[in-house]
Amino acid sequence: MLKKMNVIAAMLAIVMVLCALPVNSFAETKNVNKVDDKTMEKLVLKAKDVFNIKDVYDNFEVNSSSDDQYGTIYNLSWSKKDNSSQVSVSISKDMHITNYNKYENKKYETLKPKYSYDALKKYASDMIKKIDPINSKSLKLNEKTYQNFGGDNAYTFIFDRYVNDRRVIGDGASITINYVDKSVQMYSLNYNKSFDFSKTAEFDALKSNLTMDEAINIYKDNEYLKPMIKFVINDKKEPRLTFKTIYSNELNANYFVNSTSKKYERYDYPVFLNNYMTKDAATEEAMDGLSEYEVKGIDKINGIKAKDEAVKKAKTYVKDASKTKVTLSSLNQDYISKDYIYHINLESGKDDKKTYYNISFDAKDLTLLRYSKYNNYDNSDTDKKDLSSEELKKIAMDYIKKNASDIDEKEVKLISAENNSIYFVRVMDGYYVPENSISIGVSMDTKEVNDFSRAWYRKPISYEKAKISADEAYNIVKKEIQYEEAYKYIRDKSDPAKSKVVLTCMPKTTRIEIDAITGKLTNNTDEFRNYSDIDKSKYKDKATLLKQMGYAYLEDEIMPDKNLKQKDFMTFVYGSSSRNDIGEAIDYAYQRAIRNGIIKENEVNKEKEVTTIDLAKFIVRLKGMEELVGKDIFKPVNAKAKLTSEENSYLAIAKALGYVNGKAIDKNAKINRDEFINIIYNYIFK
Repeated sequence: MLKKMNVIAAMLAIVMVLCALPVNSFAETKNVNKVDDKTMEKLVLKAKDVFNIKDVYDNFEVNSSSDDQYGTIYNLSWSKKDNSSQVSVSISKDMHITNYNKYENKKYETLKPKYSYDALKKYASDMIKKIDPINSKSLKLNEKTYQNFGGDNAYTFIFDRYVNDRRVIGDGASITINYVDKSVQMYSLNYNKSFDFSKTAEFDALKSNLTMDEAINIYKDNEYLKPMIKFVINDKKEPRLTFKTIYSNELNANYFVNSTSKKYERYDYPVFLNNYMTKDAATEEAMDGLSEYEVKGIDKINGIKAKDEAVKKAKTYVKDASKTKVTLSSLNQDYISKDYIYHINLESGKDDKKTYYNISFDAKDLTLLRYSKYNNYDNSDTDKKDLSSEELKKIAMDYIKKNASDIDEKEVKLISAENNSIYFVRVMDGYYVPENSISIGVSMDTKEVNDFSRAWYRKPISYEKAKISADEAYNIVKKEIQYEEAYKYIRDKSDPAKSKVVLTCMPKTTRIEIDAITGKLTNNTDEFRNYSDIDKSKYKDKATLLKQMGYAYLEDEIMPDKNLKQKDFMTFVYGSSSRNDIGEAIDYAYQRAIRNGIIKENEVNKEKEVTTIDLAKFIVRLKGMEELVGKDIFKPVNAKAKLTSEENSYLAIAKALGYVNGKAIDKNAKINRDEFINIIYNYIFK
């Protein structure tokens, strides 16, 4: 299968944005951060040697970026004019490669792995040593990474940093290797340039004064686990959105107990949530804009405000509305709430001094959901000090009172206020609602809000109150969650010289979630998660192996007796477990299937149950045997059935290959989801 073009392109785009001073030939690289020609030559030759980069590219560019942790990083990129192949390497002046990405627009002849997991595991370790001999000495393979995280015929292996047999949090490397041709697709290194990991005196000096039970009690005293209301989406049921109560560390996953001082401390970076509500209230991507015809129909039914009215209100957020140009105004439907949202983009100014605005409103009452303002010329903030948390909170609360007056101030709970941005989550009757949040960014220069985003479910939330107490939740943690002592580098941004290593005690599981009704611990999201009904499958060993390789149903269940749908076929073969949104994963799978000729556009019918003839078509195309279809060389597979020459060809080929069986094949017979697992297993491994 092909490597994800959109993902790689995005990565390359990010690299290009971050890097200054683009140059178009090797001869022009000498002025990039004043690096001399000989040094640059060594960097390029190192990258080419490590990743076996051939002289087959038409263009080479060098860019540079600066990072407090890594110093100056040089970003090297090779590409072909026809965009069929791109390679990018990020490398520090002292020869540490921090990133590598490879994209090739090629179609593999087979999906069958030519290299086993064990063979590639050894190769991954060998490659890590080749890429970075110094850092690799303290890197160990995380054995739980037997999963196809990267998708596309590849295994991703995670290596963690260890000093004195203790893990160094946040330090390590990952490498993705194609199991068809053994090519390295991606590599990433996170390391702290300040430390020579062959010299461990600073680590050796740290001693633990803490037992695991003491650590858990300190977590408990600081409410590490919080009672929460979780949003659960199931498109197969009605209502599709329900709510459950849990105890979770979702808001506190970056806190730890200092094993030396016995204090409860936090990493120095903001909270990042991984939740189901990323599309609520237009804070992220939404559905494609509706047509004018659809908008008119919705107007009559739902009483949505006119677009002109929404545009007029959007201009009230611009200082000089008369000179502002509307560049986008579209009506979309929110994925979670099903509410309609107006998205309006505006710009003001001329040439190299433009200001851009992105604004979203609820289409019924024009409540502000998102506002962002940015320009391409003002860097005045860079020399000013960060605003204090008190200033941020006052500015933010004033803005919320003015622009989100429908929100009860008592339900707004401050989570973090730093780096000139502030983050709140919703709290209802003592339950945190992490899927409902408000984030606000403030300009240091003007002390005005330049970014506002709310994800706030505006309909009633009905939930069952917790049946187990917090004490009982911690008892479950004590029994079922493993803790470890690990090192963590704490950076002091105001004075880097004061940065230090601390010895921490923390759970090995990044995300803890306990059902507050049943008291059951949810499966660890950091580890491989099998189907919940795996024991019902006749082919559970095959299903497990395929899932580890990235071939799987999007659902957490096999549902073995249910008939296979067309979308199930496409997402099983071309799906991606890394995509949280099912609709997005289905669209992605169909794009790839159409591009690879597995299904034709006029054959797309996502909900159609797959018949034997459908299966035969898709399998024959996957096997690259379409050219045989229609040739008058096949015996009838069913003398009594009315089959076209084309249908008989597909069925005859599929039968000869062993994918359909029987003396008289019924082209309209359905395939169940369990049998399909066996079919795909045979397709890949035989």
